[in-house]
Amino acid sequence: MARTPMMTSGVPRGYANHKSPEAWRYRQFCLAKVARYGKLSGDALIILREAALCTIELERLHTQAEHAHLKNRRRDASRLARTIASARKQLLDLERRLEELAVHGNRTPQAREIFNSGDAA
Repeated sequence: MARTPMMTSGVPRGYANHKSPEAWRYRQFCLAKVARYGKLSGDALIILREAALCTIELERLHTQAEHAHLKNRRRDASRLARTIASARKQLLDLERRLEELAVHGNRTPQAREIFNSGDAA
């Protein structure tokens, strides 16, 4: 398994330069999750990174949608609303998976185990 580069705080690296405002918000999201769940496994760190990046992307999309609404660009606003809904669903799925990995460690059922348990029934 490839290892995710990490900063000393246990936050997976998401940006090349962590001095931008987006990178600061990314770090705050990650630190809140690490404080909540404690030390995370390698698999969970990848999910954490993706969830944090998704959160930053949602913020950017909301800003764009607000701007489109103010400029009365209805088509852009509608497109952005659909994109936001999709990104929100993705974020919820990522956070659910992160919680599963954090609570159960890496001992969540793998696809092979789920498939094999169906044969026994």
